[in-house]
Amino acid sequence: MSHGFLTESALLPSKSKKIKVDGNSLLGLKALVYEKEQKILAEKSADKSYKTDIRALRGKHDFQIKEEIEHQTRKDVFSRENRGVSKRNSTDQKALSIKDLKRREREEKCKKSLIAKAKVYEKIAKGE
Repeated sequence: MSHGFLTESALLPSKSKKIKVDGNSLLGLKALVYEKEQKILAEKSADKSYKTDIRALRGKHDFQIKEEIEHQTRKDVFSRENRGVSKRNSTDQKALSIKDLKRREREEKCKKSLIAKAKVYEKIAKGE
């Protein structure tokens, strides 16, 4: 049997408090929002490419402009290289070339020893 919050948390939920809001404060807030929207409309009305519809201000923004801005910032973030990456790449390339050289030398040594063994086996097979 589960006792809910009593067994699952050490914190007890606090009792809710009612907030009293009168209509005057809501009207004041709506008036401030309207003033800001009108101010933005007045500023943007000089720019003919901007939509001057109030709906554009309340959530239906011009998404092309927003996407272009986001794309530019993403491009700037990913275009730069971390410090020391080119140096690390060059040292990795050097290490790979050294390893490759050692591998080739080892392969040549093995090949020579296998050729020598083959000659020995051929002599044994001929009876010499």
